[in-house]
Amino acid sequence: MKLPFKSSIISKTLRYYFLLQAIFRIKELESENDNNVSQCIDEKEKELQSMFSEKERELLETQQMVAGKLGQTEQRAALTQQKLESLQNELLEIRAKYEEERQAKTEELDMLESDLERATHRAETAEKDADQLR
Repeated sequence: MKLPFKSSIISKTLRYYFLLQAIFRIKELESENDNNVSQCIDEKEKELQSMFSEKERELLETQQMVAGKLGQTEQRAALTQQKLESLQNELLEIRAKYEEERQAKTEELDMLESDLERATHRAETAEKDADQLR
């Protein structure tokens, strides 16, 4: 005699058993997947942190280089400004000296012209006197 009840229970038990195994396998796969995702995320995060650190280091180096060049440029600008001021003062001194010399030469020429006019006037007077004496 066949017992339908036992066969049905065994069948349901087997289905339940396979279903539990499938659920357990799904849980395992989900866990593996979560682990893989977490591992990938961790690796990407480390990679991004490494890239960020490298870029930050490069940026700091660039900033330091630019700051150094700026300092050098400012020093050169200050030195150039000092040289400009020195040359402007020298130019003013040379102009003043030139103007003094020009003024002295002008006065000397004026005196020479005055002396020449007096000498010419005396010579003319002397000629007239000499002509009158003849």
